[in-house]
Amino acid sequence: MRLALRIFLVVIFGAAYWFARHASPQLVADIPFEIELQDFVGAVYWLAFAWLGTELLRQFVRYRANRSGIASRLPRLLFDIGAIVIFFCAGLIIVSQVFGLELSGLLVTSGIIAAAAGFALQPTATDLIAGISLNFREGTVKLGDWVQLANGVVGKVTQITWSDTHLVTLEDKMVVIRNSRLVELQLMNYNAPERKFQTKFRMVVGYEAPPERVCAILLTAIKAVPKVVADPEPYVIIEEFADHGAAYSMYYHVPDYPEAQFITHQVAVNAIKFLDQAGFTPAYPKRDITQFEARARRIERRVDIPSILHRVPLFSSFGDEETAELAHSLTLQQYKPGAVIVREGDPGASLYIVVSGLLDVFKQTDSGEARKVGLLAPGHVFGEWSLLTGATRNATVTAAAETDLLEIHKSELEPILNKFPAIVSELSRIEAERTAANVSALAFTPAERREIAQIGMASFLRQKIMSFFSSGAA
Repeated sequence: MRLALRIFLVVIFGAAYWFARHASPQLVADIPFEIELQDFVGAVYWLAFAWLGTELLRQFVRYRANRSGIASRLPRLLFDIGAIVIFFCAGLIIVSQVFGLELSGLLVTSGIIAAAAGFALQPTATDLIAGISLNFREGTVKLGDWVQLANGVVGKVTQITWSDTHLVTLEDKMVVIRNSRLVELQLMNYNAPERKFQTKFRMVVGYEAPPERVCAILLTAIKAVPKVVADPEPYVIIEEFADHGAAYSMYYHVPDYPEAQFITHQVAVNAIKFLDQAGFTPAYPKRDITQFEARARRIERRVDIPSILHRVPLFSSFGDEETAELAHSLTLQQYKPGAVIVREGDPGASLYIVVSGLLDVFKQTDSGEARKVGLLAPGHVFGEWSLLTGATRNATVTAAAETDLLEIHKSELEPILNKFPAIVSELSRIEAERTAANVSALAFTPAERREIAQIGMASFLRQKIMSFFSSGAA
């Protein structure tokens, strides 16, 4: 609509200009104006033509920007400068072609006037030149970029005007800074050369924790956050030896600056949770005071299996005696990335506790393809259905990173259930709560489903466990 209106005006005034130039002198001789009709109409025609040119420029730039995917980041200053150039050229044409004046003297006079005005308006001119530089200098800033100023202010560039640049912070506060000042300051652009950028989170862990295990746990904490960019790979390094422990820095990439604090929060939560599951905690400043010769400090590589078992809800009903008896027969098993722990449909009579690492869970679709359905992190348990009932594995689990697991076999659990038969009922109740929502996904026969409906999931599981373990518990 805007383009059509401007074309219409150009056609109308163009026709009027042609008529005024070719009309009989008698027709325009009596016009009561000092300026001739031909000059007036000609000036209006060229101004309308310049107005049409600005719209054509805007349409062309928008078209090219849409094809390049940068339409939302075009600064208004770009269109303003284009309009000034077009109207300046139209003014020269009006002066020379319509009014018939020489341009050389006019340009000299206008140059002197421009120099005087530039000297008087030097700060404004400096801001203007700086704004043009910010818009057209490759790799500086563009609309939508998140930048950090030398004073620590971080904001999103929302507008670049003739004199100022507008930033909006994460707290939705507007920050306005003069273009000349912005060019002078040291500027950090979080979105150049790429939108994603690297950030880090630092955590101190005591010297008693094995560094290789801590690095593996912290790396798992990063990879367990879905929004962390997978390429480049995240990594963990020790950057400092503090008084109270080793300082581990977790480096990872985030998609954009506004998401960095939320992703870092999730990484921190995972790191604390996974360290706790492995029996470690972040270190805090402390001081040892002894009145005797202190024993030599060493890295403790032994895994506290009883402590890990106490954290598993399935064994929450076990007392210290039962837990110690079960922990005595268990050892830590290590798996490399890509290793298949269990395969869907295979027989099984054991469960696994994830001590550290990360595992992928796959289910087979009707078409025979393996589809990823979940992720297992430290503290998770899988395979308990096969351990308690002897059923086949209902999913395939593979190691996504270096992983440490505790495996509990039927042969290791059976003596405890025979010795403490009351535990069977508690195991049945806990497992019934875990599987109640997934009855349809488990391979129950129609007869078993009818039995579950009659006596309940807990009673059904108790019978299955007692039958599988040949327990004489009542």
